[in-house]
Amino acid sequence: MARASASLAGADHAASARHTILLVQHDELDRRRAARTLRGLGFQVHELSDGRSALELLSGVTAPQEPRPRAVDLVLTDARLPRLSGHELAFALAHLRPELPVLLLPTTPDPAPAGAVVVAVVQALRKGNPGTPGEERAAD
Repeated sequence: MARASASLAGADHAASARHTILLVQHDELDRRRAARTLRGLGFQVHELSDGRSALELLSGVTAPQEPRPRAVDLVLTDARLPRLSGHELAFALAHLRPELPVLLLPTTPDPAPAGAVVVAVVQALRKGNPGTPGEERAAD
């Protein structure tokens, strides 16, 4: 993950701050590390540890203190999750929120692929997928 941060150093953090990533990762250490990297790049990050909680959040079945469901621009999820796998989450979201991109993180002991995914996420969001960095998010 440090390589992901280093490869994007000096990028426009103001554009990143307009994008919110829902990070769903069952391993607390990996989740915190990824969230720290993404926040360091200027993204807003909401963290959850299981697929069912993510689906409930994005379908609007959440507690009032949780982030608004439409405020999430991207779901970054581990494939192996308790209660609902990353694959099952992605399938459900394809029907519930087809406009919402979902990226599955590779399950591997080597952090390099996950770092490459983070770089790809950052670049895609900064290029305007979804939204254009110069545009304000539409009111929900």
